[in-house]
Amino acid sequence: MKNTQTIVFVVFSIVYYFLPTAAAHPPSDSISSNATYLGNEGIMISGRDTKLLFDPFFHKDFGIYQSVPAEILIGLNKGIAPYDKIDYVFISHAHDDHFSAPSVIKYMSRHAKVRLIAPKQAVDSIVSLTNNEGILSRITSVDLAFGQEVQRIITDNIIVEAVRIAHAGWPQRKNIQNIVFRVEIKDDVTVMHLGDADSNSIHFSPYQKHWSSKITDTAFPPYWFYLSEQGKELIETTLNTKSSIGIHVPKKIPKNLVESDKVFFHLPGETAVVLEANRNQK
Repeated sequence: MKNTQTIVFVVFSIVYYFLPTAAAHPPSDSISSNATYLGNEGIMISGRDTKLLFDPFFHKDFGIYQSVPAEILIGLNKGIAPYDKIDYVFISHAHDDHFSAPSVIKYMSRHAKVRLIAPKQAVDSIVSLTNNEGILSRITSVDLAFGQEVQRIITDNIIVEAVRIAHAGWPQRKNIQNIVFRVEIKDDVTVMHLGDADSNSIHFSPYQKHWSSKITDTAFPPYWFYLSEQGKELIETTLNTKSSIGIHVPKKIPKNLVESDKVFFHLPGETAVVLEANRNQK
């Protein structure tokens, strides 16, 4: 009997000793996909096994928007954590505050496995500067007209759906190929980057079937979506998103944006969870 009591006591003591450790660490099946703000509309999405960049390389902020800090650019180009192991780079459109062809070429020449998905206008700029087949073979061009069907790009680990949506300031900027990318990292997270989309609902309504076909975990709209009723309706209802984080926010935050109580990125290096779930839930 005494030996039995001793064994029970030892087992209880071991379990009790390890309980705090078990409670302090989430189970290994718990996953978290994050977004890191780079500057202007630059975003890094870190999934479980896949990393995406949106609009990361540009040279102009026009004295208004957040540039990507030198330390982040160094981290990206040298592949220093957490800016390492990037799989895909996306460009929303070929404006100078979103895209620099020389910078993209420099990055892709250093990272031989990275793939680029970009509108034809951006791709044409790259092609005009390099004939490096090692780079060009890893580029997918998106050449969409207004009203054209959604373009789907499927790889081993992502599903990309691209739609051309008018650039803000439409129709004056109707010639700009602004692409809204909805990207699903398979068995992980789905995000949407809207580039400089105009927030008038007439641009989105022809694609209602597309928006409703899949839930987006987190969308990244330009901040002006939060400042109009149509923009808010698009984010809260039409685009079928669970959450959103505003981007393209000026250095001097607009007063009405602060008063909107919406979530937005403003300081490069900020991070946010875009999906938190159990591995078995998706």
